[in-house]
Amino acid sequence: MKIEGYLTTSEVAERLNVSVSRVKNLIKLDRLHPIKLGKVNLFKLDEVDSFTRFEVGRPTKSKGESKVENDIY
Repeated sequence: MKIEGYLTTSEVAERLNVSVSRVKNLIKLDRLHPIKLGKVNLFKLDEVDSFTRFEVGRPTKSKGESKVENDIY
């Protein structure tokens, strides 16, 4: 089924470079909002394109930042 301006779950997974199960997880987390059409979830193309991922991991240090703030030596 192809409707202009909408993507299926597998198309969204491919576009975001994640697995289909990750897309389903994002739905459960209320980060993506599909339109249910029978057994098929459809996603607005605009919403998928504007989807932003959370940054994960520790933030990187600035170049000038050191572990010791006041060098006494």
